[in-house]
Amino acid sequence: MVADHGAQNQFGIKGQVLRRGDADYEQARRSAVWHAGTPGRFPEVIVAAQDENDVVGAVRLAREEGRKIAVRSGGHSFSGSHLRDGIVLIDVSRLRDVTVDAEAMTATAQPGLKGSELDGELSKQGLFFPIGHCKNVCIGGYLLQGGFAWRGREFGPSCMSVTGIDVVTADAELVHADATHNVDLFWAARGAVRGFLRS
Repeated sequence: MVADHGAQNQFGIKGQVLRRGDADYEQARRSAVWHAGTPGRFPEVIVAAQDENDVVGAVRLAREEGRKIAVRSGGHSFSGSHLRDGIVLIDVSRLRDVTVDAEAMTATAQPGLKGSELDGELSKQGLFFPIGHCKNVCIGGYLLQGGFAWRGREFGPSCMSVTGIDVVTADAELVHADATHNVDLFWAARGAVRGFLRS
């Protein structure tokens, strides 16, 4: 296995860092799309984040090299829109932790978790969240694209049920955003439309 250990050491990334031409690069690039029709677009670097700090390190790497960023949580985009030439692709599919607070009727989940997995954890506590139509779609991309679910007409888009997010900014800072903290980021993550007015 070949990895960019210099980038790992310089930016504190624990997960694998692959550059175009490395031994495992092509396998990582192809596995970033859920179907066999992987588009002919080639990120310069793929970072397989193991935790939130790896995401911070990946953003720092991109800033250092003057590269744009794309993110993959589950890779369910049919067009493979997260694969772009010359970018840093941050793969957060390994970020899959979930905790459920049954009393508060809330859950905290990472973006690589599948909607079906979230539903499974919630149902153990008699709770429900409007997950997507396909059980293999991860919640990161699903929620950032609105979250249109089977029961969307009844509950609205799933992004309306998001009460807070942890986000790594373009300045490589990990911040929390909700109705009272970093409200612009929270508003943007939930769709940036008039119906989601900032509190």
